[in-house]
Amino acid sequence: SDPATAVDLRIVKVFASWCLGCKAFDTRYRKLANQHRAPDSQLYGGYNRVRFAEIEFGSNEPLCRELGATRMPFVLIYRAGDSYDEHREGFVCPPREIDRVREAINRQMYMYGDGMD
Repeated sequence: SDPATAVDLRIVKVFASWCLGCKAFDTRYRKLANQHRAPDSQLYGGYNRVRFAEIEFGSNEPLCRELGATRMPFVLIYRAGDSYDEHREGFVCPPREIDRVREAINRQMYMYGDGMD
């Protein structure tokens, strides 16, 4: 596939509309996502190597519970081709710990030889 459009990682934020910590986390999460979305991004070899998504807990509670997301905000990390129930990492991530998401992205990319120096 074309490396300019390859998607290697998917980062999924699980949040609840009533969760104050989720609201604070959202701003930081979107900033991180925007760093990866920029067409001129050189992160991990180029544009779109990491994609970001979100799931609202209240309207998807059975799925969220199945994925282990019972405290919010929760982050799931997938490699391209993983099924929904085979995430590589999953963890609660308070807003002040957004660097845990960056570290997990680096860790997953490094495992496959695409990490940052």
